[in-house]
Amino acid sequence: VAAGHARGEIAKGGWKFVVLQQGPSSVEVNRDTLRLATKLFAQEMSKVGATPALLSAWPTIDRRQDFPRAIESYSLAASDVNGVLLPVAAAWVAAWQRDSTLALYSDGLHPSVVGSYLSALVIYAALQHHTPVGLPSRIHLRSGATMFVDPKVAAALQAAAAEATGW
Repeated sequence: VAAGHARGEIAKGGWKFVVLQQGPSSVEVNRDTLRLATKLFAQEMSKVGATPALLSAWPTIDRRQDFPRAIESYSLAASDVNGVLLPVAAAWVAAWQRDSTLALYSDGLHPSVVGSYLSALVIYAALQHHTPVGLPSRIHLRSGATMFVDPKVAAALQAAAAEATGW
């Protein structure tokens, strides 16, 4: 949603979850901003019966040492508002523990197809309360395109998503 329109969109209602994501938020000032903004938006969500869902963002490729603090920031923000944590950054760490050569980044910031697939698995598991293990590795998108992840890689990513989400 364009800057300044989020509150209006939330107020329209009809949402079960509203996903919030700021960036990795591993430094203190960004953590504070994330937590404050989450509390403010959660007030708007409560008016329409929506639950905040915090998508834990990953640090840039050159800041991989920031993963623990970024994960902690999103965990705190979700806890502050009794929201749902979408532990994408934790799943990235779990995936690299299985295979350190996984190319989760496309450009050092944005996710590759593999990173996007892993992120989607986490969101599915956390919001649908279902294991991501066994989901297809070939996905047909609304655009008509097909996203494909090698089945062996997909199995490792599914296991990492399951670990991060408690499935």
